[in-house]
Amino acid sequence: MEPFIVPSLYEKYVNSSQNIAVVDEWTLSLAMGSDSASEMENHYKTFITEEDFSETAGPGLNWVRIPIGFWASDHFSFTFGRLHLGTLLRILRDSIQWTRKYGIRIYLDLHALPESQTNHSGKIMGIANGQKTLAYLRILVEFISQDQYKDIVPVLGIVNEILWDTIGQTSVQSFYYQAYETLRQSTGIGSGAGPYIAIHEGFQGCGRFLSGADKLALDQHPATIATNQSSTVFGVTLGGEFSTAINDCCLCSQCSTWDNCAAYNATIIQSLKQVTLTTMDALQSFFFRTWSIGNSSALNTSSGPLWHYKLGLQQGWIPSDPREAVGHCASVLGSSQIFNGNYPATATGGTLWLLRKPLRMCSRLSLSSSFTGARMSLLTTYTAAGIFKTAARHLRLLERWKNSADTASAYVPIIGCSYPNAWDAVNASLPTATCTG
Repeated sequence: MEPFIVPSLYEKYVNSSQNIAVVDEWTLSLAMGSDSASEMENHYKTFITEEDFSETAGPGLNWVRIPIGFWASDHFSFTFGRLHLGTLLRILRDSIQWTRKYGIRIYLDLHALPESQTNHSGKIMGIANGQKTLAYLRILVEFISQDQYKDIVPVLGIVNEILWDTIGQTSVQSFYYQAYETLRQSTGIGSGAGPYIAIHEGFQGCGRFLSGADKLALDQHPATIATNQSSTVFGVTLGGEFSTAINDCCLCSQCSTWDNCAAYNATIIQSLKQVTLTTMDALQSFFFRTWSIGNSSALNTSSGPLWHYKLGLQQGWIPSDPREAVGHCASVLGSSQIFNGNYPATATGGTLWLLRKPLRMCSRLSLSSSFTGARMSLLTTYTAAGIFKTAARHLRLLERWKNSADTASAYVPIIGCSYPNAWDAVNASLPTATCTG
């Protein structure tokens, strides 16, 4: 939940008496203090409602990408009093019912990992947090793989916009391999066995990730217009985020010209529509970011109109039917390279003999070579010796679920070991000795 998407909520606390720089959902929750639980729960329940899903289906959209934070579950019983644990899963369940009603499918994206992993905050995950993330992914995959949900949520994204350069290629690829292996051990392989697993390419392009893996999708987020040819090179490819924006203007950038969409003339609107149509046709399988943006209390209007699909529909820079984009690039360029629809067999759950050993590009969960072998042994880790929990006491309104075939243990803290503050471990000192409990 970024400032430009719900500006009025941020503006309410931006000048907090606690002297907190409110820049993201984490710092917003800190500034809210004791009001955090009620404020956040009200936001989740009112920002997107059933009416939005019906309006999404109206103009012909048939998929939605729903971001969810790891705090949707309290598998590790962490203390986070600023949110009502379980609220997000209850809202997800409601969303699943609404999408079923209106003929929509869901791409569920684990949008925030322990200590974060994206370019929207300064915290970086380590091995222990990677191990935590594997537990949260198992919880989500087993939840959406239930018979009543699996046809509505066919795609699970394991991470959003991972900080590739900061975390390092070796670490990212080893995490991706371990996450893939963990999920497929739970779901099995082949057509109908669990959802497609989507991995973000860290803005590196369509490289070969886990070649031969079962139902693996690549998620790309072009910042501007980008022709997506990786369906041929990689396999199933999704344009997980794009917008009509031709610049970075939004509330935080204070670009009055582009914030004031009421002043757009017919020429500007038509030009912006060309941007939208071109990107839709180039990506083919796309998700616009975002369906709706709240008004700014300072501007009295949307703070990022070109990221606002619903507003674009009303004003004309979004086509009333996305099928209008089909063939747009060819009409402008004279020709266009269209994906022929032929994926590798493994990309869609076929050719089972190929799926058993996807190309292992790296070792199991590890950090980059900036840590020597000796220092690696000192890093904080968990141990796979616990009981895997799917729904905790906070989820009283939800059924409990468990894949009986998933008998793997869960990562838990090592008894007798101390761990740094989970919310402020970026600059924590490396232990001087390995803790084995």
